[in-house]
Amino acid sequence: MNQIERNLIFDLGVNHGDDTEFYLAKGFRVVGVEADPIIAQELGRRFAAEIADGRFVLEAVGILDKPGQQTFYRNIFCDHWSSFDPGYGCRGDTQFETILVECKPISYLFEKYGYPYYLKVDIEGADQLLDFGPA
Repeated sequence: MNQIERNLIFDLGVNHGDDTEFYLAKGFRVVGVEADPIIAQELGRRFAAEIADGRFVLEAVGILDKPGQQTFYRNIFCDHWSSFDPGYGCRGDTQFETILVECKPISYLFEKYGYPYYLKVDIEGADQLLDFGPA
């Protein structure tokens, strides 16, 4: 049985970082995952101090069931809607662009950082594709 890291939270789908900010303020270490490269750059600036002191790690990748580059539908109208699933990323006939984003399976996070106390998943439809392994 793998031990849970009581002070660790995974924030899958950081977006602009409001949840991450809350977790950090509570004293947790946070591993954040953000597939949108533009938002990931913003997060790097916003959380520069937390990254420098090791309380926040940012993985600028997508989390899917298989590794490799995948098409990401970056919604221009509402970045909260961006997704690897075109039904989410292109909803409402809003403006979007497609980009290739490097993806990792969720097991990558567990192997690299351990098992978190809490796992927040807000990845616009891709959550249905995650393989958490045997129950």
